Amino acid sequence: MIDCWTLKQVLFEYKFGMFKLFSIALKAIVFDTHFIKLLPSCGSLPTPPPPAAHTGDCAFILGYPISKPLSRLSRIPSYLRYVPYQSHHYYISMQGSFNQYLNKFNHKSRYNILRSVRLYQDFAQNKKPWKEYTRVDEMEEFQRLARTVAIKTYQERLLGDGIPAGEIFLNQLKELASRDSIRCYILFLGSKPIAYLSCPVVHNTAVLYDYVGYDPDYRKWSPGTVLQYYTLKRLFEEERYEVFDFMRGGAPDSHKKIFSSHDVLCADIYYFKYSVRNLAIIFFHVVIRTASEWFTKFLDILQIKFRLKRILKEICTYS
Repeated sequence: MIDCWTLKQVLFEYKFGMFKLFSIALKAIVFDTHFIKLLPSCGSLPTPPPPAAHTGDCAFILGYPISKPLSRLSRIPSYLRYVPYQSHHYYISMQGSFNQYLNKFNHKSRYNILRSVRLYQDFAQNKKPWKEYTRVDEMEEFQRLARTVAIKTYQERLLGDGIPAGEIFLNQLKELASRDSIRCYILFLGSKPIAYLSCPVVHNTAVLYDYVGYDPDYRKWSPGTVLQYYTLKRLFEEERYEVFDFMRGGAPDSHKKIFSSHDVLCADIYYFKYSVRNLAIIFFHVVIRTASEWFTKFLDILQIKFRLKRILKEICTYS
């Protein structure tokens, strides 16, 4: 087992469905290893250092591969283990060539992806309607162009999940670029940006699917699919990476599932020290999560979940 616990600040988010309510900053020792390195030990959880050995509120493991679901709340020696999220983690193995990756699709899916790319090229009258941003001096332009798209998306208007504006995030992009640890992409229609994707690189081998969005006025041209295609083609050409990581979540018919080559069950795991404050943090998180899950089930029973979500998207996109 690789032992890499690092003291960091993490945001412990409270959500009701897809809506962020608020977050609490926790000082945590974080198991800082990408899940692709942990697959051989899937099912064997790492043991955090004893509470007296660190000054954090908790120990935290993001996206640890597991062989079967874990109990949400359990007592272990010296810690209270809390597992708020367990879901399939979709990713692409980048061993081999881009053409070999495309061959994993069935004929119909591969045809539809390539057709979307050809139709967009014809619509844009450009065989290369995209640009890659990797250098420090390119990050300001990327952020500015991506923000012009983000402000039109429901992710930004409804959830506040568009790519951030401001100097703090720009400096983060520049810092990553200074270490050759960021790949950013814009899809253009002429000189107009209509989709963006930013992809940090971690441990020099894993590319993360981070901030993403497209202009809803052009959804009929599948800009998200088109930019994903160009992004993956370019990343395969670098012959540097082991995996493209779509991160947590994704429905069985989602963009992540469609483009992925593999998936694994993963869990976010917190090991909280025993204290009144930490017990309160967990209690309110469990209450909100449980209420959210019951509300989602209620919408599913009424068969209006996706209809309601679509209506909210339309309101936020065109308001």
